[in-house]
Amino acid sequence: MFIYEARRDNHNGTNTRKAREIATRVLGKSLPDSVEIHHVDGDPGNNQHSNLVICEDCSYHQTLHARTEAFLACGNTNWKRCWICKEYCDENDLIPSGTRGFQHLECGRQYHRDRPIQTFCCFCKEPDSPENLQVNKANGQAYHKACAAQYRQIQREDKAIRNLFNTLTTVKGGD
Repeated sequence: MFIYEARRDNHNGTNTRKAREIATRVLGKSLPDSVEIHHVDGDPGNNQHSNLVICEDCSYHQTLHARTEAFLACGNTNWKRCWICKEYCDENDLIPSGTRGFQHLECGRQYHRDRPIQTFCCFCKEPDSPENLQVNKANGQAYHKACAAQYRQIQREDKAIRNLFNTLTTVKGGD
């Protein structure tokens, strides 16, 4: 008898459970927990054994979906989609884009030109737009005007404490 363990799925649990039961019956042995069932026609309710593909893991299952999506969109299962413009093209015309997949070089350039710059005040750590911040020429860091005044006050106090410490050390050392 097949025992189904609850697991995360994107569809109705009954359909997933039933697909696993059918795949188990057709295969003649129980499936490892890492196995996922892919529905060829994309309908999780169609559990005919001819519509089911046993995927060794989530990664392979995602690959099947990506290749199916590419085929339906452009007719080529090997083409990748630019995450910015959403167009499909040969992987050689794209560059990897970290966890987002692939992008055209020019799409990436345009994205970075158009993206609003989000800057943080180095004192209070709050995000703000560049026009609300001033840059300290000495260290190149950005501050709100109010934070810059606080920062300068702290710097003056630190300098006074350092001077006092140096004075005390010099006097004590001279005895």
